[in-house]
Amino acid sequence: MNYFRANQTVEIGEGTIALTDAQAGPRRRKLMKVKDGVYQVRELVQFKAGEVVGIVGDVPKHLVHKVDPVDADGNSPEPEEDFEPAPAPKKKPGPKRKPRTGDAE
Repeated sequence: MNYFRANQTVEIGEGTIALTDAQAGPRRRKLMKVKDGVYQVRELVQFKAGEVVGIVGDVPKHLVHKVDPVDADGNSPEPEEDFEPAPAPKKKPGPKRKPRTGDAE
């Protein structure tokens, strides 16, 4: 199960998701309970920014930019200690231009 926090409104129209009872309650007509806390999506369901949802399998491509990965408790994963951002590439100097010398006749 992959968990994510929506960073904007997210819509899920199919698949199997994990929700809390509080999340599932208002959406119960659009879900089919598989087991405690796990539901099959029957109709399009929306989640507000900040809600944590678990999804079986990979997060669909259309949602990747709308969500942030978290653990089952909704905590953001710790960054790797050895991670260092790559240095910015150095700009190469462009070609030198000849200065303009008056108007062309």
